[in-house]
Amino acid sequence: MLNMNKGLDGDLDVLELVKGMCERWLLILACALGGVLVAAIMVMRMEPKYEVKLSIDFPARGDLAQLNVARKEAGLEPFSNVAVFKDFVADLRSESVRQTFFEERADKEAPGLPYAEFSATFSVVEEARGGYLSMTATDGRQAGVLLERFAKAAAEKTKHDLLEHHAEEIAERVGSVEKKIAVLRETARRMRDDHIVRLNESLGIARILGIDKPLLIAGGISANATGADEVAYLRGVKALEAEVKALQLRASDDAYIKELRPLEQSLSGYREQKVESAVFRPYRQNGAIEVHPKGVAKRLILLVGGVLGAAVGVLVALFAMLLRNDLSIRKHRASSEIG
Repeated sequence: MLNMNKGLDGDLDVLELVKGMCERWLLILACALGGVLVAAIMVMRMEPKYEVKLSIDFPARGDLAQLNVARKEAGLEPFSNVAVFKDFVADLRSESVRQTFFEERADKEAPGLPYAEFSATFSVVEEARGGYLSMTATDGRQAGVLLERFAKAAAEKTKHDLLEHHAEEIAERVGSVEKKIAVLRETARRMRDDHIVRLNESLGIARILGIDKPLLIAGGISANATGADEVAYLRGVKALEAEVKALQLRASDDAYIKELRPLEQSLSGYREQKVESAVFRPYRQNGAIEVHPKGVAKRLILLVGGVLGAAVGVLVALFAMLLRNDLSIRKHRASSEIG
């Protein structure tokens, strides 16, 4: 307890406290210097940190040229460089991409590094034009290699997804064309069957009337030249039998379907289309990898160490003063009892 006056109960007044602290300034100074020394040792033992940054930018038009040419040929909307870059950034931030990269590559580059620490060292910043990928590590060179390889791994994931999406759209177009071709062929087959039925009816009429060869109709035109189903029996039995037989033996109606060849050409183009992932990329590396030392607040650490050391010195000095005061009180009481 602190009072303005010193009594027999062991209390210390403020003046005596200040006086006692001044008398023990060497102790307080020694503790403060000890705190600074401990802080200095901690600073010396701290490993240096480096901030590594990889700047990335939107892909150029040429980076997506072959893929977009293939899409235009297929009648599909081309991919924009902005949309592709956003997909790439999303893959950079994907936990599954990081996990896969860590398991397949990062553990070989930085053995013993826990995944949680590995993932926490990465930071992806998206800017108005591009962005950058940063990492803080004790080994700047190794961190630069990891950043570059991680960006490439994410790019491979983006390219795989883009090609998969492109292939799905092509597959939809192929399915649509195949259905159109199937409908045309089925329609042609049914039309051929219907024509055979009509010819057989005309053939029956020609046999009943005894018309063996084509007859001439008004104007000197042969019945074979008219092609009208209503007077087809005038073509005669032989001509009708020959046509029915030819229609029945026909293996395919493709040659008689006008719309078929353009569709088959489109179908062949879809099936032969191939886009290799190596011919396009979803980002551009903007310049070389930057490595900057990450400064430690050494002066602040030393200051905090000194303040804590001084505080310990004050506490020790105060304890010593209280202990001495307590001993003085006991001696005074003992002498009073003897007197």
